[in-house]
Amino acid sequence: MKYSTFYGGENNENLTGIALDDNGNLSITGYTSSPDLPIHNAFQDAMRLSNLTAFVAKLSPSLSQLIFGTYLGGAGESVGWTVATDSHGRTFIGGDATGYNFPTYRAFQGTCAFPNFAFQCDPSPIVAGFDADGQILYSSWIGAKQAFRGAVFGISSDAEGNVIVTGGTEGGYPVTPGAYRTQQPLSGAHDFVFASRISSSLNPGCTLNVVHPSVTICSPLDGSTVKSPLYLSALLNNDQINNAMQVYVDGILTLEDFAPFMMDTYLQLAPGPHRVSVKAWRGTQSYLSAANITVSGTAPQPACSLAATIPALTICSPLAGSVIQGSNVHVVAQARSSQRPISAFKIYVDGVDKLTSHSASLDANISLSPGLHRLSVKAWSTGGEIMMERVYVTAQ
Repeated sequence: MKYSTFYGGENNENLTGIALDDNGNLSITGYTSSPDLPIHNAFQDAMRLSNLTAFVAKLSPSLSQLIFGTYLGGAGESVGWTVATDSHGRTFIGGDATGYNFPTYRAFQGTCAFPNFAFQCDPSPIVAGFDADGQILYSSWIGAKQAFRGAVFGISSDAEGNVIVTGGTEGGYPVTPGAYRTQQPLSGAHDFVFASRISSSLNPGCTLNVVHPSVTICSPLDGSTVKSPLYLSALLNNDQINNAMQVYVDGILTLEDFAPFMMDTYLQLAPGPHRVSVKAWRGTQSYLSAANITVSGTAPQPACSLAATIPALTICSPLAGSVIQGSNVHVVAQARSSQRPISAFKIYVDGVDKLTSHSASLDANISLSPGLHRLSVKAWSTGGEIMMERVYVTAQ
């Protein structure tokens, strides 16, 4: 035996991946339940309300020096399943996580799949990269916001620094145009293999503030130019359920979502510069984030799909911020309960009960007088669970 060392803390560690770089340095990943894991030059220096957290570490060729060591996980469980290195000494890991506040950094996907009121997601694929000294390059969820559970089990890098990942998913994973296969098999199988290439270019992305309770706008990014309707995604970093999240456009309240910790919606905005702010509330505490954007051009109307949370209610029409004809307002909404099927919807206009529909989804027409209105939709499940969203629109 030439070299040998221990690495771990007071509880249990499992090593799941190991890789050597061109200089003989050793990169490892796995998962731990130890709060005292050896760390150095860490991106994340402590576990976060979890009994199982991924770790990434790099040791010198003689195994005598810890070049870097870090935890990588949020309030739920996370696992590093696979690790790779490249010719520049960088380290890349893939795995899965269930904590909604997994610490994203320059993420190309800022949120997980199907987060719920228990601050948990379906196990969702993750990927992260570190430079030769352990500085974080990026940390991201990977997959669709409504993809089913999955994980990255294999990872590699090419000469240009691009990262190739492969893994398994139960479905819903995004594919690019011209892909070898664009539809998942229509068999009775429940697990499918995916493969993706991640660009080496470090574009700005979603970075969750993990230092203190806060709200982060993941889309649109500050300074970006977008088309309308624009997709708005925001995430609260707080280990307690908040009361509501609100959207302000140029200081005017535009949307209220009574979801636990995530905003996942669309806004209809006029061309020109705008300041979009998201505010999260819990009792007397509030957290605010803002993005200055420019709207130029129009995008296709989004399909009516539910937000990625469980439970969820989405008002698909009219979109928040819309200017509409008040004589015939088409109201479309969908809801998802964490318990039972949806049984009824109610529409309120400026706090006044306008319409009741005993149905599993809402598709109705109402009239509005000219001016600004607060349009609220509330849904009930057969088990008594209540969901609500509120948009502000202007009727002509």
